[in-house]
Amino acid sequence: MRRFVFRLERVLDVRKARERVCETRLVAARLALSHAQGQRQNTRARAEASRRRLCLVLGASFSTSAAGWEEEHMSGLDLLERAQNVLVAAASREVAGSQDTLLVARRDRKTLERLRRRRAADHLYRANREDGRELDDMFRARREVR
Repeated sequence: MRRFVFRLERVLDVRKARERVCETRLVAARLALSHAQGQRQNTRARAEASRRRLCLVLGASFSTSAAGWEEEHMSGLDLLERAQNVLVAAASREVAGSQDTLLVARRDRKTLERLRRRRAADHLYRANREDGRELDDMFRARREVR
């Protein structure tokens, strides 16, 4: 009997490659999200330090120039944090989209792999049945010869 050949092997290879690309994109999106969250945390920490410095300035001998500078610095950091929140939200959406794309790619690959296993099992079943018939024919032929 012929050996098993899965005609959709190239399609399966393409789907595996697509899945690897989707995994790479997901890793990159997660890395971008992590970076954006880290930048936001850094900005929050800088804003908190600025607030503490302002409290110290206001508690000590009052200098309007120092207080004004700290106030401006905190306003800038707050604006920066808002912008980084937008970046974090966009990165989170990108991660979610990449996860969805990866799930679709995995489902497509697994569907083809299941089809391949079924066809291989069917091929093996037919090959075994054919071998069994040949053995039965040989056994009958030997009995008739004797």
